[in-house]
Amino acid sequence: MILGFAHLAINTDTLDELEQFYSSKGYVKTSIFNEVKNVPAKKSFCINYQDKHDLILMENNVKNFSLELTCHGKITGKNNQLIFDENNIIARVREPDEFIDFFSEGLGFKNLSDNNLTFKSINPSWCCEINVERGDTENSRVDAYGPSCLAFYSSNIIDDRKRLIKQGAIDCSDIFNLSLGVKSMDIFMTRSPGGVLVELIQIKKN
Repeated sequence: MILGFAHLAINTDTLDELEQFYSSKGYVKTSIFNEVKNVPAKKSFCINYQDKHDLILMENNVKNFSLELTCHGKITGKNNQLIFDENNIIARVREPDEFIDFFSEGLGFKNLSDNNLTFKSINPSWCCEINVERGDTENSRVDAYGPSCLAFYSSNIIDDRKRLIKQGAIDCSDIFNLSLGVKSMDIFMTRSPGGVLVELIQIKKN
């Protein structure tokens, strides 16, 4: 079961500058992790795979959802599928209908009207809205500049992985483990129809 929206990942090669930019927009840094080990499962989602990456987590209580700022080393190209403007996320994909079906049936979003997808959670900071537009865009990558990935919390990553594959997920990774500080997580990465990167996170209990 998808519990809620975890964060929007945004990649850069100047992490400090991007942190300062979002700090000016009201975001607060909650965690920073340097030289986080990458896993081979990420190779499908980048051109220049690096063994490690740096990241900063930021929250904004007014604008709700969190950001994950990443630096995967050498920048190659620019992501243009996901656009983040203040508190709005826009997804520009080649086949909007397939994207909407995937997010509705696979992730539990509601399609309210005019290609506006909404996810409601009991935790306000886990809610999310995505406006879907048609656009001839290239697949998002973790090592390209700009918004790269939409991440979600899962209560059963094995079942949720199976459901996303059934709904048309492509470039599916195996489930892998990641530890950040004292927190251990199981991770699954894939692409929606159209190429948008999606990440599932299940936090492991101690």
